[in-house]
Amino acid sequence: MSGHKCSVHDSLSQDGLGGCVAYDCLGAGNRVVQEVFSGQTWQKEPRLTRVMMEAFSGMCEVHKRIDLLRAVETQLHNPQDLQTCRNFRASLEDRRWSGPELNEFEVELGLEIDIFVHGIKDDLPEELRREI
Repeated sequence: MSGHKCSVHDSLSQDGLGGCVAYDCLGAGNRVVQEVFSGQTWQKEPRLTRVMMEAFSGMCEVHKRIDLLRAVETQLHNPQDLQTCRNFRASLEDRRWSGPELNEFEVELGLEIDIFVHGIKDDLPEELRREI
């Protein structure tokens, strides 16, 4: 997962992170804490709860697209579509996101990715098409 997996992922239950045990955010939580909030957490600074949850929601959408693009990439045979897919994935994985950028993701880059994936949907296996 693009190096964003939580370092405590294997000890979530022991660390009292029950929400993380029940829900796989695909590394979005770690990126929000490390990239967007420079290591600050809502647990230590409750005033950050609302803005961190908003950023987390946006980052979850980013990571869902990363996961989708990885799956799509393994099924593409057209070199141009494959390169487009890789470029989108790299732009999501390599970017240092800010809160405002995450708030705009769904109506900007997220939408571009959705349009791209929808356009190549017929070239994908049936089981992957059902996920889209």
